Amino acid sequence: MTDSLSYAINFRTNNRYQPTFVCILGDREQAVKLLKFLIGSKPKNDEVIDLENESGNLVTRGMLGSYRFFSEGKQFYYDVEPKEIRKMLEAIEKTK
Repeated sequence: MTDSLSYAINFRTNNRYQPTFVCILGDREQAVKLLKFLIGSKPKNDEVIDLENESGNLVTRGMLGSYRFFSEGKQFYYDVEPKEIRKMLEAIEKTK
């Protein structure tokens, strides 16, 4: 237990045995750094970005310019649009 708040994104899957997977962003400072990095990066078709986070997520280019987040082991994925990443970043930066 620590006094710091930890941020994460919970993604929904279509699997009834594992209905969600998580992407741990870390504390406020780590989450802001990670989201800013994602906004600044534009993965190419075959490029894989290792987020080097606690949950072992990878990111690639998704459909129509989105970011495709993979669960650890790349069993599940979820596409997130860049504008959603910016909204998450704004929400985290507004918190104290």
